Amino acid sequence: MRQWIIIAILALCTPLWAAPAAEEAPPADSGKAAIPQDVLDEVKASFNEKAPATVEGVVFLDANANGKRDPGEKGLADVGVNDGMHFAVTGPDGSYSLTLMPDPAIPWNPARCVSMTWPSNYWPTGKWFYRLSDVPSGKGVDFGLREDKQTFPFAFMHTTDGHGTGGEYPRVARDMAVMGPVVKFHVDTGDILYANYSQPPEAIMTFRRLAAITKQTEFPGAHFAVPGNHDNTGCTVALKDHHPDQPMFCHGVWTKYVGPHRWSFNYGGCHIVGVDWRNPKPDGLWGDEAPQAAADFMKADFARLSEGTRVFQFVHFPTGVGEYHQVVKRVTYAYGGHNHRFAQYNYGCPSVTAMNCIGNGPSNVTVVTENDFAVVNRCPGCKSGDHARHSKLCPISQLRLVVEPGLTPLRGKATQLAGKPLDKQVVSVSGAVEIDADIQIGSARKTGIKIGQCEVVFEGSALTVDGVAIPFKPWPEQKNKLSLHIAASKGFICVYANDLIRLHKPVKIGPISDVTFFAEGGAATLTEATVWPLADRAEALLPRLLPKS
Repeated sequence: MRQWIIIAILALCTPLWAAPAAEEAPPADSGKAAIPQDVLDEVKASFNEKAPATVEGVVFLDANANGKRDPGEKGLADVGVNDGMHFAVTGPDGSYSLTLMPDPAIPWNPARCVSMTWPSNYWPTGKWFYRLSDVPSGKGVDFGLREDKQTFPFAFMHTTDGHGTGGEYPRVARDMAVMGPVVKFHVDTGDILYANYSQPPEAIMTFRRLAAITKQTEFPGAHFAVPGNHDNTGCTVALKDHHPDQPMFCHGVWTKYVGPHRWSFNYGGCHIVGVDWRNPKPDGLWGDEAPQAAADFMKADFARLSEGTRVFQFVHFPTGVGEYHQVVKRVTYAYGGHNHRFAQYNYGCPSVTAMNCIGNGPSNVTVVTENDFAVVNRCPGCKSGDHARHSKLCPISQLRLVVEPGLTPLRGKATQLAGKPLDKQVVSVSGAVEIDADIQIGSARKTGIKIGQCEVVFEGSALTVDGVAIPFKPWPEQKNKLSLHIAASKGFICVYANDLIRLHKPVKIGPISDVTFFAEGGAATLTEATVWPLADRAEALLPRLLPKS
C-alpha cells in the first residue's frame, strides 16, 4: 500500500502550469465572440430532435473487442441500463427494454442519455452511453463489453473546477502516464466551463472548445465527468432570463458534448457513481444542490449492490435535497469541489472537496487496496503562492478523512433503533464501538450519548465531549436536529456532529459496557440510530484509522 501512495505523491509533485484564477467571475470575453452560422444552425436544428419513448437493445460479450456484435457473441445477463432516472436489467440473452421516466433536470427527452452500468471484471469496447437524439427510430441500442481482469491495488484521479481553461486535461493525461497502468480512470466533478451565464449559442461554442481539447488529449485511462453549477446552460440561482423551452437549456449542451449527467459503473468490486448538482425549483430558479432525482437514481442504483460493496461517489458538492442525505449513507466516500479548497464533510457520508485545478492537473489520487483506500491530495496553492483560498493542508497531505471505510471490516452485528423517545435508550456493547445517530431535539434542554464514562452532550448551543467544549455551530436548517457519528474505544474517541468533524483525541472513557442515549429537561426523539460493536483489534487501530481534527 505504501509504495502506491509514494508513487501517487511523486506524480503529483510535478511543476504547475498556471496559478488559480478568480473563483466565480466568468471569463472576460464570455458571450462577446461572434457566433458562427453553424452554431446558430445547431441551435435551430435542436428543436427538430426526436427521441424514442422506449429504448431496447442488447448488452453482449465482445469477444474480439471490435466494438460491434459479431455472429456467435453471446448476450450478458444482469447488466443495468439506465436513463438517468431508473434502470432496466438485461435478461438471460442480454436484451433489455427501458421506457423513459421523466427527468425534471432535462425536460427535453432528445437531450437525455441512456447509459450502461457494467459489472466488475468487464470494460466497454465501444460507446457506454448514447444521447437519445442520436438513436434512430426503431434502431436498437447495443453495448459491448470485453472481459477485463481487475486486481488490487488500482487508482483513480479526480479533478474539479477547471473553469474553462481545459489546461488540466493534458496534465491529467501526463500524470496518468507517469503513474502507469495502476491508474484506471479519471473523474472531473464539474465547473469545467462557464455556461450558466450563457444562452445556447455561446454555451455550444464553449463546449466545442472543451471537446477539441479532450479529443486532442490521449488519456491513458478512461475519462468521466459530472456537471457543476457553471456547466448548465442558462441556469442561475438569481436570474430568470433563461428559456426552459429551449432544447439546449440546462444539461442539453452537456449531454451533447460531454455525456450523461448521471451514470455509474463497477470496477474491482467497487461501485463508482456520478450525479448532477443543480436542483430545478418551482419558482423557475435553480438551487445549488443535488436534486431529488439524483437521490432517486442512486436509490435504484444502490438497490442492486451486494452488501459490503464500497461506493465512491462523484458530485460537484456533497449536498442535496429531499432524500439525498439519507441515500448517500450507503456511500463509502464522496468527491467534489465547488468551494475551491480542500475541506472535509459528512453530509450523510464522508467526503472531501478539492482545490480548483485550473490548468494544474489532478486535485487528488485515490489508491484502492482490497480492504482499504487512501486519498492523496495535491494543493496548487502551495507553489502558486496563493494561500488565501485553500486550507492549511499544505503542501501535500495524505488525508485519512473518513470514519466508515477503515472500520467497516471491523464491525459486528448492528443494533438499530428508530422513532424511539430519547429516555435512556440503552444498547449493550463490549469493547470499541461505532455509533451513527440522528436525534430530533424537540423541547429537551440537554441531549446526548453516554459511552462508558464519557458523555457527548448537546445543551443550548454548546457541544461537549467528556466535559470539554468543542467548536460547534449547527447549520440553520438543522437547528433542531443533532446528527452524531462516533467511534470510541476505552481510551479514544472521534466525534462528527451535524456532518462536520469536531474531535479526534485520547480520552479516558474506561471500559465500555453499554451505550446510553438520553435527554433531560424535555422530550427528544431518537429518529434513527445504528450501533456497531467493533472487533478487538479496533482498540489499537482507532487512532490510526480515524480522521484528525
